[in-house]
Amino acid sequence: MYKLINRYFSYKDERGVIEGLVNFGNWQEINIITSYQNTVRGGHFHKKTKELFYILKGQIKAELYDVNSADKKETVILNEGDIFLIEPYTLHTFTMLTDSQWINMLSIKNDETSPDIHKL
Repeated sequence: MYKLINRYFSYKDERGVIEGLVNFGNWQEINIITSYQNTVRGGHFHKKTKELFYILKGQIKAELYDVNSADKKETVILNEGDIFLIEPYTLHTFTMLTDSQWINMLSIKNDETSPDIHKL
């Protein structure tokens, strides 16, 4: 359904820090999203697309529901620095607890003529 991702690499020296965020997957679309406190995004699921999120700033409540298994529901609070993967058939709704910004990566490019966006 979903997975919090650990950084795969971290290196620090006198010049600063390099942190490896993601070293897997084939991401066809990358977006940056800014949302304001108390707004809601999502409310849908994908049949084919995996989504990866890297929270740049803010705090977001993610409500997750496996559409194939009515008993699989979770709510998680995402914070700055979190990396989060959502699997297909996971209905996801995000409520911004603060002004928030994140990078969103899609495994399949969004097709505006036939989007992989589904609602219950």
